[in-house]
Amino acid sequence: MPGGNGEARCAYLLEGLEDSGDPLSGDGTLEALILAVRFVGWRLHVFVSQGGYVTRQDDFYPARFKDLFGPLLTDQPLPPNTD
Repeated sequence: MPGGNGEARCAYLLEGLEDSGDPLSGDGTLEALILAVRFVGWRLHVFVSQGGYVTRQDDFYPARFKDLFGPLLTDQPLPPNTD
């Protein structure tokens, strides 16, 4: 989603975890996408560390999201936006 002044936005959805989220902004489409993936990875890490679990949508078996997110699955929140 385009923003203003060269800014790009990336929407995300964490169905069952958040009702809605504001699109994350970056200086370009790649940065916005990376920030959104990092944010989702962080939110999933927090959720699982608090006893939650993630299942695959098709068969409800536990998802191996560590394999999907790798180093993007982190216990560190995104750095604050300085804009």
